[in-house]
Amino acid sequence: MNDLETDRNWHWQAVDSERNIARDYRLSFSRDLFGWYVVEQAWGRIGTEGQGKTLAFADATDALRHIAAVNARRMSARRRLGVAYREVPQSG
Repeated sequence: MNDLETDRNWHWQAVDSERNIARDYRLSFSRDLFGWYVVEQAWGRIGTEGQGKTLAFADATDALRHIAAVNARRMSARRRLGVAYREVPQSG
């Protein structure tokens, strides 16, 4: 099976209790019934509803490019925020 046909989910958190940082970020990748590649993003403070957006891409390359950019931004958090995002293990 092609990886582009498999739904994927990522979940990161950045926590520094001394600085009152408790960030949560989720990203999911799927394909809808019309063949579009859907990327859903959700972010906010841990324990809150937060915000989100959904983007649809006709081309898988564009969707994967967007996912790579989001991942790069999360990985630069230590430099930007002073605390790194850590991947949260998937349950189930």
